[in-house]
Amino acid sequence: MNEKLSRSGFKELPIQVKSELMRSIAEQYELEFKSLWAFNRWGQSCTTGVFDKDGSEFVFVPGDKVTIGTELSEFTPDKSDSDELLSLLDETEYHGDAVSFIKSGLTRPHTVQIAPMLVERRVSEIGWQPTDFSDERLRQGKPSPLESFWQYENSDINRFVISKRAKFLKRGIDWQPYIYNDITYTGLLRGLAQSGFALPNPDEWAYLCGGGCGNLFAWGDGCSNLTLRHFDEPDSSGLYELDKPNFFGIIIGNDPYKRELVEADKLTTCGGDGGVNICGGVGRLLGYISCSPHYAPRTGDNDDIDNEFDYIRRIIRIS
Repeated sequence: MNEKLSRSGFKELPIQVKSELMRSIAEQYELEFKSLWAFNRWGQSCTTGVFDKDGSEFVFVPGDKVTIGTELSEFTPDKSDSDELLSLLDETEYHGDAVSFIKSGLTRPHTVQIAPMLVERRVSEIGWQPTDFSDERLRQGKPSPLESFWQYENSDINRFVISKRAKFLKRGIDWQPYIYNDITYTGLLRGLAQSGFALPNPDEWAYLCGGGCGNLFAWGDGCSNLTLRHFDEPDSSGLYELDKPNFFGIIIGNDPYKRELVEADKLTTCGGDGGVNICGGVGRLLGYISCSPHYAPRTGDNDDIDNEFDYIRRIIRIS
């Protein structure tokens, strides 16, 4: 790896050199370089380039040699998280200790070399095509998507979804309809490659989320001190703690309901369980454990993408 593109080497570069390097990368991969931004969260930091590609923001993430997975040798969750976990283990009559229970869902520790890459800052939905109310596809079927939607138009909802057919989102006082275009995992990977993109593989995703951290999460081992979606109210700006960019400038692992598709031999996800644990009432720590960078990737039974829970984050690996 070019030392300038490694995490340690990139950190030491003067600002002017970083800017020149970012402009060169932008030209090579046909992005617009916006500026250098400084990101600092949970004891890790990176001053890096932010780019635009057809309206989507990307950041440069330097490469590094890191350990993915953890033995939790110093697992110290907050007291409220610990009490909640011990209570759950008691209810389920689990005979091991809390550490062995948590470790059973984690990937085994292994050291990997992560290549430098350009990374989409936010996830995006899959398969939904915006349209307008004149679209004839909204009138097909019995009942048609429009007929179903009209029943709820004047209710208090701001989102109406007909799985793998259509959805309607309220924007202010207006509604925006979408049509679903079916796509498989294999087809998704093929389409991304044809357009010059890829998905991060599980190790790359873990690095983007945790930066090589040794704790269960990038911020530590507990969740009780964070304002979390599905458990707390947002701050005055409408954000939860994990909706803010991490040390790479990426919003990642912030919602267990949103699984991120990653690159693998078969459909695989990281960063969420579709809300299974939260719906099961297991509390904050286990509700968010699937967002841990060390949580073992989950594989699907087939090639079918779930357009309600599966999302993507595009990357470009830098050679």
